[in-house]
Amino acid sequence: STQSDMGANRLAASKKMSTYKLTYLQLRGRAEISRLIFAATGTSYEDNRIDREAWAQLKSTGIAWFSQMPILEVDGKVLTQSLTIARFLARRLGLHPTDEFEAATVDMVVDGLSDLYNAGVRFTFEKDPVRQEQDKAKFFEDLLPRHFSGLEKILEHNNGGNGWFVGDKMSWADLFFQVTIFAFSAVGANNLLDTYPKLSALYQRIIEVPAIKTWLETRPVTAF
Repeated sequence: STQSDMGANRLAASKKMSTYKLTYLQLRGRAEISRLIFAATGTSYEDNRIDREAWAQLKSTGIAWFSQMPILEVDGKVLTQSLTIARFLARRLGLHPTDEFEAATVDMVVDGLSDLYNAGVRFTFEKDPVRQEQDKAKFFEDLLPRHFSGLEKILEHNNGGNGWFVGDKMSWADLFFQVTIFAFSAVGANNLLDTYPKLSALYQRIIEVPAIKTWLETRPVTAF
């Protein structure tokens, strides 16, 4: 109803007025999905980018529960774990569905992309050249096509694949897809979506969303 929509809008607006501080290294890395959520929803926050020396000092205070970043401070409370932070923000700021099955589908897409992202990070930073080549081959010959094929089918099952992964509006699953593809392209893995037309079109839709486009054009340029 209109009245409940107005109530939901007032609630979202009040949550946007919370004080948010996101702390991470001077990289996109595992904080970028949260930065995109902030950008997409027009939510003000402190983008606290620190060097490794400052991180060592911060870690010694015990603020990071698992001695890891990113760290989100919201109204004096602290969260760590990148996807926990992103999911919290998405729910709070309207980028996570309220329907239980749709919410689970968003989580499924994110978890699948996270598997890919983590595998890509592993072979990119593997120090043993033999192991690196083995992991890289497995990634491109098995993991990537298996996951992209599944993601293309998930997309096609929702409005014929011409919209978003879930429902009729953009969710944080779409944003995490952009983050993951961009991260791969940044380390030289280009043209990944050439044989997945629906995913390729989705990527273009996401980066053309005005708030996302502005963020991508104005954010600090970093290697990772």
